Amino acid sequence: AEMQTRSTFTSAGWDFTVIDGDPFDWWMLVKSYPHLYWEPYYGGGSGTAEDPYQIWTAEQMNTIGLNAPDWNKHFKLMADIDMSVYTGTQYNIIGNSDTKFTGVLNGNEHAIRNLAYTTGNAVDCIGLLGRIENAFIQNLGLENVSLSSEGKNIGGLVGWNDSSTLSACYMSGSVNGIGHVGGLVGRNDSGSLTACHAAGSVSGTNAIGGLAGGNYSGSLENCYATGSVSGTGNYVGGVIGYNTKGKLTSCYTAASVGDTGSYVGGLVGWNSTGSTVTSCFWDAQASGISTSAAGTEKTTEEMKKLSTFISEGWDFTNETVNGTNDYWRMCIDDVDYPRLNWEYTNGDYACPDGINTEDLSYYAGNWLMDNCSSDNNYCGGADLNYSGVVDLADWVIFAENWLLGI
Repeated sequence: AEMQTRSTFTSAGWDFTVIDGDPFDWWMLVKSYPHLYWEPYYGGGSGTAEDPYQIWTAEQMNTIGLNAPDWNKHFKLMADIDMSVYTGTQYNIIGNSDTKFTGVLNGNEHAIRNLAYTTGNAVDCIGLLGRIENAFIQNLGLENVSLSSEGKNIGGLVGWNDSSTLSACYMSGSVNGIGHVGGLVGRNDSGSLTACHAAGSVSGTNAIGGLAGGNYSGSLENCYATGSVSGTGNYVGGVIGYNTKGKLTSCYTAASVGDTGSYVGGLVGWNSTGSTVTSCFWDAQASGISTSAAGTEKTTEEMKKLSTFISEGWDFTNETVNGTNDYWRMCIDDVDYPRLNWEYTNGDYACPDGINTEDLSYYAGNWLMDNCSSDNNYCGGADLNYSGVVDLADWVIFAENWLLGI
């Protein structure tokens, strides 16, 4: 146990970091012996755009945060990853206020599950990534996240986002902090979130939002939030708590919103002059809030009608008047809220209404397709096990979900 504990060696002067200005000599995973610096500590790759570092395991994921010199490199998840082995503050957050993550993290349609970071101290910039700048995060899911700190800038995915892009990312779980707390991003400075969503419990004191706690000249497009949002202080909103010179387009929330404190809104808690909010809605019944600093109030019934969104220019799969990017899908009224087009829920392709014969027809149309990858959403979601081909293994998954009534 002592030989597999990092402090055994650091207390004896072994060099594990570059903080001292010298290249490190050793690196070490949890419950592992030390390794020499030149030994590979990821699952493959060289960190370039053409050959990104491959991340297969929780240990490899947790090693990124130990190696600040790699925070400008490219990373790609190769499997779903369970981080439950790390508790308390054992997870090494990627990027901080001194050294920001400036690279690329491609989730590759995979999910990181059971990520936890809990401290009673005022630790700032907490998330899978602490602070990022001019970075690109895409196609990444976070499930059953549990983050808590007495500090600021806390988000399920990113604590503090400086001028970075998040695309097709989602989060579920709980996030708690003091100020600038969001389901996906705690503080969003000139960053962009596109086709992202969050479903979880977000709580804190000031600037609390279902997607972003504070939004400063940043943009959110085609995003939504569900779950619950609460704050004991000021600036609490279903999507954004504090929005200054920010831009929201085609976003919605069906999150419940706590009504204590000041500047509490169903969609946005506080909205400055110079901010633009276009074609955005909140479910007043689900939120329990009939006011918002911006956005349009709707009933639950209205939020489950396709016409509510089509008339406001939302781009859906089954229309072309509002564009052909097909960000959203919703075919049947009175069943569900709009869902992002990339959210293929194990076979529910055509509409967010459960698996039925319409989905079977779609699946059959993609049968035996190959060259499936994240570039084509794994053959439109038909490659359910991400093997690269639509075959019998995918059919088993589809059939099992059909019988479960998903």
